[in-house]
Amino acid sequence: MLEWLRGFLQQEAKLPEKDTVVIWAAIVTALFFLLRASEYLLQDGRSWSFERVLQREDVEPRKAGKRVPSFQDADEMVIYIKGSKTDQLNVGTVRNHYRAGTTLCPIAAMERLQAHHPQRIKGTEKRLPIFRWASGTPIRRAEVQHFLTVAGLAAGLSREEIGSRSLRIGGATAMYHVSEDLSRVRWFGRWQSDAFHGYLWESHEPMKGDSSKMARGTSSLTNPAKDGAPARAAAGAESARRESP
Repeated sequence: MLEWLRGFLQQEAKLPEKDTVVIWAAIVTALFFLLRASEYLLQDGRSWSFERVLQREDVEPRKAGKRVPSFQDADEMVIYIKGSKTDQLNVGTVRNHYRAGTTLCPIAAMERLQAHHPQRIKGTEKRLPIFRWASGTPIRRAEVQHFLTVAGLAAGLSREEIGSRSLRIGGATAMYHVSEDLSRVRWFGRWQSDAFHGYLWESHEPMKGDSSKMARGTSSLTNPAKDGAPARAAAGAESARRESP
């Protein structure tokens, strides 16, 4: 869906290129870092959540573990996520990804954004939200949801199956498919449970390779049961087992 959406944004959406690179960077960053809407978008009917939204000073390009000035030179992207509803101590968390080497890559997306909007990475806008249209107006939740819905419809889904949370859920699913570690996904996505994870220091190296695997994942999702039949069948099998001599 996202590969299709990238082509749609570039060829059919009729957006200026300076806007295309911003909306694509927002979508890909939200997917790989499992971001909540308030951490990268302006939610409808609200003002910016500056205590949460990603600003330039929260995003860091790195190469070989050291900060570099440009995403063009980076092999790693580190973001600092400020306080959230599950961050009881309001100390923030750090997450990172390495360059994927594919079109679905947050570093490549940020590289293009920096090329078109250098002031957002190395200039006067370092304390403003990164993901804004070229005019400076906010990218809103409804606008991201619109493009995700277009991609979903093209893939044969219904409107009801797509929402702005789809990126967070899709990123979590992709990470689970490549790591098969639910506790790691829960930790990376900062879901509330096992709160001790908030006190741990983590190294960057374990994330090497995950972004490439997530981007290249080709597994097919199963459709949920429509009437609960599998559950009833399982219950019936268990009942028969108990009654058998």
